[in-house]
Amino acid sequence: NGRLLEELFRRHEFKTVLHCAGNCALKPCEADPEMARRINVEGVENVLRQVVPRGARLLFLSCDLVYAGRDHGDYVETDPPDPVTVYGKTMVQAEQLLAREYPRACVLRISLPMGSSAGGHAGAVDWILHRFRNHRPATLYFDEIRTPTYTRCMNRVFERLISEEVAGLYHFGGPRKVSLYQIGQIVNRVGGFAPELLMGIPRIEAGPMPPRAGNVTMNSSKLIA
Repeated sequence: NGRLLEELFRRHEFKTVLHCAGNCALKPCEADPEMARRINVEGVENVLRQVVPRGARLLFLSCDLVYAGRDHGDYVETDPPDPVTVYGKTMVQAEQLLAREYPRACVLRISLPMGSSAGGHAGAVDWILHRFRNHRPATLYFDEIRTPTYTRCMNRVFERLISEEVAGLYHFGGPRKVSLYQIGQIVNRVGGFAPELLMGIPRIEAGPMPPRAGNVTMNSSKLIA
């Protein structure tokens, strides 16, 4: 809501905004592309209407799913996006909007954030834990590979970037390349759950909706430098 957002900015005089709002649920975005665009693209437009005239700092979180992951991964910032999902396409649109309208913004492409969720069943690790704790199987993909990052590490980077004038596009992934199935193996072993609760399949068996990306691992050496 643009009016309420304007009131918040007027009242609190924000100098920096970390924009991590959006809808990253793949299936709902595929089912309702207009909803995805409204939240993921128009949401950025609403923030820009407040940030630009005030000259505030803006950190925006995009994601690794701007890529299809058809090849070997290890993407760098100059690799052209080629998303296979509606969610990834809306993230590309938001990135392009920021590059055009507010080039002093800092855009961070993140991978899977590894940390606890408010409800205890969202996010990569929490969803798997929620399944295993309730003695329900989790089916994960051998060939969807990411560069996940712990949320505590992410918070340290956010704090650093909020205090500095850093602009442009940066990949912000972890140092280790991990498949979704491997994440499930770790959670299963550490939690002491029954091994048979973890199932693995190639992503081609996931069905057409939502489409799954492959190796979308990112090279984050630019941000590290």
